[in-house]
Amino acid sequence: MVKNVIKRSGTVVKYDKNKIKEAIKAATKETDEKISNVDSLVIKVENILNQNFEGSNLPTVEQIQDIVEEILMDSNYHKTAKRYIIYREKRNEERNKWLKGELPISIWERKYRYKGESVEGFLNRVTNGNNKVREHIKEKYFMPAGRILANRGVFKEGKGVTYSNCYVLSEPKDNIESIFEVSKRLARTFSYGG
Repeated sequence: MVKNVIKRSGTVVKYDKNKIKEAIKAATKETDEKISNVDSLVIKVENILNQNFEGSNLPTVEQIQDIVEEILMDSNYHKTAKRYIIYREKRNEERNKWLKGELPISIWERKYRYKGESVEGFLNRVTNGNNKVREHIKEKYFMPAGRILANRGVFKEGKGVTYSNCYVLSEPKDNIESIFEVSKRLARTFSYGG
């Protein structure tokens, strides 16, 4: 039985079926469809969750919302499903409004996004869950350097990284040992993204 859910920020919270119920009810308010069996729809969602997720394999909020859409469509509540989808898209646009334009999105995806993470997952990784810093970044009051955006938090997966962009190495002495020692330090710096 699913007990926890992964939020967009990457944090794990307790599963609450009432959130699904309220989301379906909110979607029906903007249509002329009457859904008297909301509880049975929630049970169908839970059955799918329990079939596909167990133990440490937790569903994400996005995966649960995808299942709700499918259940609404399969139950012939097409207008409600459409309102639900539109609401999800609108909320997604609001969450990502600070990252607008083709060029910024392209740069973020190529240089700073780690393993397909969402924008919320990216912000959580970079801020280590600090909501004050997250809001400063979203409001564009503060932006960490590129190596921090790319590497913060990925060391947890055993990846050697650096948070600095620039390094100063002492120049080598005029002998082969010193030249190779400085070259070794330079290669290590490059390997960490410096």
